[in-house]
Amino acid sequence: MSWWTYNIYYSVHHLPEGYIGEPLEDIKFGEKIKAEIQKLSAAQLREYWMNELEEDLELVRNYIEWKTSEHPDFEKWGMENKKQTGYGLTRTYYYEE
Repeated sequence: MSWWTYNIYYSVHHLPEGYIGEPLEDIKFGEKIKAEIQKLSAAQLREYWMNELEEDLELVRNYIEWKTSEHPDFEKWGMENKKQTGYGLTRTYYYEE
């Protein structure tokens, strides 16, 4: 489950600077992951994985909505529309250039 959800997380982990991958494909993949999550026998695990997945899918949906809007700045669009455009400090990805 962590490998599947990580695939979507990887696509959005650099937002708002940039999206890696194909957002519509990530939405389709997210639906397949949701079906697998529902097969988990433990309710706590289902809730945990659904929350993890939904956090990432929200960013994907917001990115798609922004692109459709033709607004020039994703982060500014998010502030104007009260939409998440990246992760808080808890899931920040650090790298060196």
